[in-house]
Amino acid sequence: MPRKTYGPEQVIGMLREADVALGRGRTVGEMCRDLGITSVTYYRWRKEYGGPLAQAIAARRNTALACSQRRYRGATPRVNET
Repeated sequence: MPRKTYGPEQVIGMLREADVALGRGRTVGEMCRDLGITSVTYYRWRKEYGGPLAQAIAARRNTALACSQRRYRGATPRVNET
């Protein structure tokens, strides 16, 4: 079976769904089965992406990536200081 890869936005969305399911009294095992992930993956994602600042972290990563891509491509205009 091929391995699935999820982007940061997908992971954060799945963690939100998990929080809702857990808030309704479901167990971690049931919730993971519904999402199609293992409990180890859930806890790893929660450690990496979870918490109150998950959206801010994801936005910061996307912004940093976009800035580095612009620098790499030379798309940013440079001002001559003469």
